[in-house]
Amino acid sequence: MPFALSETRSQDLVYFREFPTPTATVETTTDSDGSTALPGFTGARLFTAVTPLPEGQAGPDVPPDILDSLAADPGRDSRNVVARVPVPAGLESGRDGSFARLALGDIQGRDGAPTSRWSLRVVPINDWGEWGEPAMRTISRDAIGPTIGVENPFLSAIWPVSARLAGRSEPGSSVKVDGHGDVNVDSRGRFFVDGPLAPWPQMLRVIATDPAGNTTVAEFWVVGGIDYRRFPWPGIIAATLLALIAVRGLFTGSRGRATGVEATRWSTGILDDASMPEIEELPPGSGLARS
Repeated sequence: MPFALSETRSQDLVYFREFPTPTATVETTTDSDGSTALPGFTGARLFTAVTPLPEGQAGPDVPPDILDSLAADPGRDSRNVVARVPVPAGLESGRDGSFARLALGDIQGRDGAPTSRWSLRVVPINDWGEWGEPAMRTISRDAIGPTIGVENPFLSAIWPVSARLAGRSEPGSSVKVDGHGDVNVDSRGRFFVDGPLAPWPQMLRVIATDPAGNTTVAEFWVVGGIDYRRFPWPGIIAATLLALIAVRGLFTGSRGRATGVEATRWSTGILDDASMPEIEELPPGSGLARS
């Protein structure tokens, strides 16, 4: 027979009888401090068995039935925890969704060895006393900051006109840009940075924090107008040098053809006495050919 765990209004009896039984959900990662959020209907109790896992060991993913989940021995290193999904002001028990926080960081492995992975087995029960199907999953500590990327277009608006740069981070993260403050991030992790860009490299510093509390800081150098850094400067310099060499060769060749061959005393036919050939008299019998 159902029983109530909290005071229930008479007009809610039909609702609790007809509403589906509560369900349990276990996230795949924890926050950086080792805590995790267990979603559920407001007011629901979450009977949780936490088992620390050594590195490299896989935990079970298929939970036993409800009775076995509640009665099973959690093991020497395991711990049983009962958490209740709070009922915030303005909400009603069992009608809205919320989260229960569960601290896992102090649940260590065998012989007190630290761990970053736990196996969670959760059985929910609502305020009307209805049990939900158990859930089981291996959960890991999220200690890695979100990725950040900012597109740097080849052509953009130049100061004083405002330019728009598109970026992307991990969905659910909050993003802050130096000089721009907090920027809106959509459900896919996309964001935009609007502002004037100077026509020279300037640094854009972006800070992203994921839902687990991990922070990543990245710096991007952007240029307004035409991003001349993308030009193939080695090829341009090489082509310029080759062009200069070719122009110089043409200029030198044309100058040589215009002046002709340099005149010499022999080519002009003007010879002085010093340049006249000498005739040497040889004595008889000096070795000349005899007839």
